Amino acid sequence: MPKYDAVVIGAGNGGLAAACRMAKGGKKTLLIERHNMPGGCASSFRRGRFEFETALHEICEWGTKENPGGCRRICDEFGLDIPWHMVPDNFRVITTASDGRTHIDATLPCTVKEFVNEMERLVPGCRKSIQDLFDLGTEFHAAGDYSLSVAGKTDPKYMQEHFPNFLRLGSYTVNPPVRQHALAVRKPRRVDTRQDQQRADDRIARMLPQHGRRGVDELHRDRDTLR
Repeated sequence: MPKYDAVVIGAGNGGLAAACRMAKGGKKTLLIERHNMPGGCASSFRRGRFEFETALHEICEWGTKENPGGCRRICDEFGLDIPWHMVPDNFRVITTASDGRTHIDATLPCTVKEFVNEMERLVPGCRKSIQDLFDLGTEFHAAGDYSLSVAGKTDPKYMQEHFPNFLRLGSYTVNPPVRQHALAVRKPRRVDTRQDQQRADDRIARMLPQHGRRGVDELHRDRDTLR
């Protein structure tokens, strides 16, 4: 029976990337897929003259050759030259007023600058709030990239200097408001979200080992101040 250094179950996006990376690193790798084709959510199928997507219909974080995103970097790493159809706009938003007439009909562009400009045109005075939201998302994304690059062994001082908002807000879980919304539209049931918050707090505490639980409590106070 053949022996392998690694066995990857599932030839979706993650499985393909993991198997390719290990094989490229010299590991004898077996990739197992129960379907008759690889790709997972990045595949499609035909019924008659129609083609259907299983789930994925666009790739984010592609970027440019000069400033590649995460997906493009992976494709470049594996030597994949895939022709993509670039979508110039994110999506179209249509809202109606109480009388049924169209209130807003706008197509939002892809780039941050153009997106912010269009939002300011639609809702005058919102520019700073929208830009702050993008900046916060960029910081969170960068914090995640940094954590992955050091295999989770983050330097607390570096985190405090470069990702202060992530440390202030990162322990806040979205589960409570999501579950509260679910309670409003479904049969009421008792929900205890303390365990969710505890797990989130523990993750942040591991990033700041010198502060421990006390540091997390201080972060909660900072977060409450920002609300």
